[in-house]
Amino acid sequence: MIEAVIPNFDSELETLQHLGPSGFVLVFNMTFTGPEDFYSSYPAEWQQIYQDEALTITDPIMHWVMTHSGFARWSDIRFPDPGQIMKRARQYDMNFGAVFSAELDGKRCLMTLARADREFTEEELELLHSKFQRYLTFMAAGCGSDQPLAEAPRPQKAVAGAPRMRNMFMFNEFQIQGYVGAIRVQDAFIEIDVAVTHARIDPETGQRLEEIAWNTVRAGADTYGYEWARDRLSSGDLVHIRGEIARPVATGQQAASALLANSVAYVPLRKADPGRPA
Repeated sequence: MIEAVIPNFDSELETLQHLGPSGFVLVFNMTFTGPEDFYSSYPAEWQQIYQDEALTITDPIMHWVMTHSGFARWSDIRFPDPGQIMKRARQYDMNFGAVFSAELDGKRCLMTLARADREFTEEELELLHSKFQRYLTFMAAGCGSDQPLAEAPRPQKAVAGAPRMRNMFMFNEFQIQGYVGAIRVQDAFIEIDVAVTHARIDPETGQRLEEIAWNTVRAGADTYGYEWARDRLSSGDLVHIRGEIARPVATGQQAASALLANSVAYVPLRKADPGRPA
């Protein structure tokens, strides 16, 4: 469908291939079961490895995409990479990259490009971001969507003498990496107990003590990795979870904060284990 919806598609491919000579990917309307529209010029061998080992579960770029709108260089993304995906990608000349992410009708869309020689320049990022916005507009019209496309917010450069905008760039998020305890499956969500070990020094003895703290995280149908976690996650698995901290409204009592997951990822512990989350 992409070829039929985006005008001058062959010319657009030539531009993307010029800017991302190591390959690029276009994904529109992504769900946990896969994208509705997809185009990739990545090396065929790398695409097969990525699919066979279900690397999307632990891919730091995909985790960024599922929790952000806008664009970034790969090198600026600080999500954990337990499967060393970025290192493995360099074997296919994918040393530097850029990723663009947006939401359309509640589904994620992305474009990412790679090259071997250098980082993407600011001018190239601006050009690619403009193209990505155009592609989204065409895909929205082609899919019959009536959702207006909002420009992704961008960081503002400081201007001398300008007042501080104290309510901008605020966030309330968490990330946990720990071992799964109990899992409670409800009708529309699951609750996952995750154990995290905290170390401290006893002030009297000087001994190092370790204490286990349990955190209960709620994951719903809109959580990236929800279906896999609901069906496959087991007690003792190591997981990495990112999400938002929400304080429910309570009358006449102190309300506890709730941990609402945006993404749940299984962390493989052995080389023989990469395909488990498939």
